[in-house]
Parts: sequence; C-alpha cells; structure tokens
Amino acid sequence: MIAKDKENTSRNAYYCINEKKYEAQNPNDLNHGHFTSVAATPLGPSSLADITSFPSKSYFNNYLQNSTEAEQDAFQRKYARGWYFQLDDTKGRPGERVLEESAVVDGVVFFTSFTPNEDICGYGGDARLYAVDYKTGTIATSGGDTTLSAEGGGEIMERCRALGPGLPSKPVYHRDLGTGLSRVLVQTNDTSVHVEKVNLTGKLWRIGSWRDLD
Repeated sequence: MIAKDKENTSRNAYYCINEKKYEAQNPNDLNHGHFTSVAATPLGPSSLADITSFPSKSYFNNYLQNSTEAEQDAFQRKYARGWYFQLDDTKGRPGERVLEESAVVDGVVFFTSFTPNEDICGYGGDARLYAVDYKTGTIATSGGDTTLSAEGGGEIMERCRALGPGLPSKPVYHRDLGTGLSRVLVQTNDTSVHVEKVNLTGKLWRIGSWRDLD
C-alpha cells in the first residue's frame, strides 16, 4: 500500500453481470448452447440494477410493491442484465475496496473487503467478509437463517460482518466431511486466521463427469 491508496476516497461497488447463452442459428455450430465471447453491447453502471438500498429480500420486495408498473419494468430490465451495490460511503475517508477474488459456494458469493485507516504513515485498516445471494445480491440465507452470523450469534442485518484489523486474503471454503459443518477461512496480514461458520444447506458437491482408466 502506498500513500495514494490512503488518499483515494472513491466510493467503490461490487458488480454482478448475467451472461446470456449464445444460441447459434445452426444447431451444428460447435458453440451452440454455450457461453461464448461473441460481441456484446458494453455495460456500465447505468445498465445494471442499483441494489445498494436493498440489503435483504424484504427491502427489495417493498420497493417493488411501492413502484409503478413502468418503474418495475425498467428496474427488472436492468436486473436481468445484472446488479451492483455500493460499498461503504467514504465521507471523505479512504474508500472500502475489494482486493481479492470471490468464492461461490451453493449459490452464495463470498468476498472480502479492506478499508484503509487514515494514518498516512501506517499500513493498517479493517477487513470485512461478505456473503450475498449470487442471483439477487441480497443478504445470503439458508434454511431461513442468514449464511453469516452476527458477532456473538444471531442473524446479520447487512451483507457483511466485520473481521477486525488487517488486510484480508480471499475467502477459502472448507467443509468438514465428518460433521458436515461449513466454514469460510480468511487470513489477515497480521497472521490472524478468521474461521467463520456459515449456514449452507444445498447440494455442495456432485459428480460432473468421470473417466474410466484401464
């Protein structure tokens, strides 16, 4: 981290873009029914649904119920292309940013973020772990409970939970084959390893293909 990182007060966002399947006119086309790199219309934030104000499905449903039919149609057209939500408002402080890859497990997107502190001579800051529904961008839930738990237990009210000080790694998923419990591990640059129990109830693995060897 350099001094310019501390000076960056931009408000960043997390984006999800829905790819569309390419349907070739000729069924013998090798790309028929597959995702391809065919030319597409460039997308920007204005092309996607801004769901910053909808952390949970209840907020989302309330918005739709109180919108006109025209507003709903316009929103749903954008939502079909993808969505984004803004990270914390910096209010003049160094901006929260995502620095590592995401991990997707059982329809949940896990990712970490880092917010540098204002000490221009230091390297510190705070880490967060996010868990959002990959389709909706809202707080991830499983079996009626939020995927992440709040500090001390109970449900979280935001898309993330604080991990404390330090620059975080990408999240790593682990499932104990003996107990069936799922956890997400994140290490911060102070060598701390955060082990977060997560609620996941779907089919986490399946055989996609196999090959018999002689």
